[in-house]
Amino acid sequence: MRRPLGRPNLWPLYYALRDARLGAGRNLVAAVSAVLVAAFAVSLAALVFLGSDATRSAARLLREQAAMRVVLTEPSEATSPAGRAEAVARRIRALPGVASARVVPPEETLAALEEAFGGTVDLGRLFPENPFPPSVAVFLTGPDEAGALAARIARWPEVDEVVYGQKYLPAVLGLADFLRRAGLASVVGFALLGLAVTVVTWQLAVLSRLAEVRVKAWMGVSPWALAGQFAAEGALLGLAGGALAAMGLVLVVHRVELALATLLPWPLAPPRFGPLVVLCLASGTALGAAGASLALALLARREGVFR
Repeated sequence: MRRPLGRPNLWPLYYALRDARLGAGRNLVAAVSAVLVAAFAVSLAALVFLGSDATRSAARLLREQAAMRVVLTEPSEATSPAGRAEAVARRIRALPGVASARVVPPEETLAALEEAFGGTVDLGRLFPENPFPPSVAVFLTGPDEAGALAARIARWPEVDEVVYGQKYLPAVLGLADFLRRAGLASVVGFALLGLAVTVVTWQLAVLSRLAEVRVKAWMGVSPWALAGQFAAEGALLGLAGGALAAMGLVLVVHRVELALATLLPWPLAPPRFGPLVVLCLASGTALGAAGASLALALLARREGVFR
């Protein structure tokens, strides 16, 4: 009798998860070790990711600081601030040495200032009315044209002042590029380190169950079926380690937020724990599954299990 379409066969997944649960239960010490290693690796990866995210934000802010900011004068009541700022931006785009120019509304300036405080400050509660005027962000083709361009724009009657880092522009751009590359390299490096530690731990776990692996191979279990069992077992234990890491990181972040709330005079924005928890659970599951299956493949090849 043919199985009706639209109903996937979930029994293989059920048996794989059951074998993974029984395998972890029969080897409790190895399972606990795998959970702790996964929790450590996920915590380290999450901390590095948060640090990398902070460096990317710092690099983006540095590039924004490297841009020239044209602050406009207060418009008359008959003039629209946004329309006048867009007209100034069009004039600036036509100048030589300008890569692009865009109007920065007051809301974006306020949000950028909140980001400079790491997203922990709710400036909307401090300033019920936005005190920042519209401005124009000017991105240059190179730092050499900044001085002459700033002097030219500053003579326009609509312009109050032109702000740019005339002495530090090349150094700021170089630091921004370095922070971007360092953040990416740290994420990749610590991800590989976590995978290597997980593989070594799982190699010890598989080595302690080498007799079980040989018996299943002699009974005709395919390498892919064994790899699926250990990948499912690694995913379950990695998920448990990710949950443990998520609980620890949420507790740490919450304590830090409470400490900052007592030290800083401004109100703090509520922390976002959702993305952090999802990152820990997903990375723990993936790390456990990859480490277990890779450890089985390396050990089976070295011991000649399927020959």
